[in-house]
Amino acid sequence: VTAGPILKIPKREVKFSLATLGGDGGATECSLVSIGAGGAGATIPSDWSFCASPVSYGQPSDGEYLFAARVVGDLSTPQLGGGLPSTWAVSTFSVDSTPPTVNVTVGPTGGRAVSDTTVTFEFTLSEEGSTAQCKLDAKDVPTDSIPFTPCASPVLLTNLTGGHYDFSVTPSDAVGNNGAPYIAEFVVDGMPPNVSA
Repeated sequence: VTAGPILKIPKREVKFSLATLGGDGGATECSLVSIGAGGAGATIPSDWSFCASPVSYGQPSDGEYLFAARVVGDLSTPQLGGGLPSTWAVSTFSVDSTPPTVNVTVGPTGGRAVSDTTVTFEFTLSEEGSTAQCKLDAKDVPTDSIPFTPCASPVLLTNLTGGHYDFSVTPSDAVGNNGAPYIAEFVVDGMPPNVSA
């Protein structure tokens, strides 16, 4: 296998490029199987078909896969205790099309008013290895807005002027799936109430 997906990829067309196996120009068989609970070492391809480079398998659904190629007529059997024959070309990968989610755990939301000009937001991401982009929209004073910027929890917003704000966090996972932004609306109101006699 000279080219093809490895490790974890987003959902997309899967293609493999092959060098001639055996060096004699012989025909090749390929197989793509879902890796079971026992892992790649216990997953044995059984559904073989003739193939030519490049080999395409469309867009597999989420999961772990093993791709194997062999010269036609190679009936080598897997080794006892797991392990595929060394005469086979083998590649493993997984497909992940699920975007991460974000949950804001600390900070004003739902249009809540705060009197402090410093606001802290803390959040968690659903997938390990995910990253986030944060943005602040100052509705009443646009010049106080902050464009999308890489961020990590906690986020400290300082020197806020009075007015309405939208703070948003957009997550992305390691393979490029972008999740929906979490938007927290809040109001900074530092004016004391008027009291009339």
